[in-house]
Amino acid sequence: MIICILQSLFMFIPNIWIMFVLIFYEGLLGGSGYVNTYMNVTEFTQLEEREFAMGCVSISDSAGIVLAATISMFLEPALCQYQVGDGRPYCTLH
Repeated sequence: MIICILQSLFMFIPNIWIMFVLIFYEGLLGGSGYVNTYMNVTEFTQLEEREFAMGCVSISDSAGIVLAATISMFLEPALCQYQVGDGRPYCTLH
């Protein structure tokens, strides 16, 4: 996330495909962490506690998504305003 924000501010990575690969890799890491968490709950939690543990993992995942969306509601307009002020018309309507 920090690299993406810095790229938005300073444009130090010369090619968009490098960013695409970085974001794809980050998605793979997030997905593997998600799958690994559910696998650990399934393998290492007792049967009578497993449903509650799965619910806790699901709520935590959803809370992370809501937190990220809330942060992005403030971050995206600020980054767009900075880019337009810097002469990059990426966020303007034509």
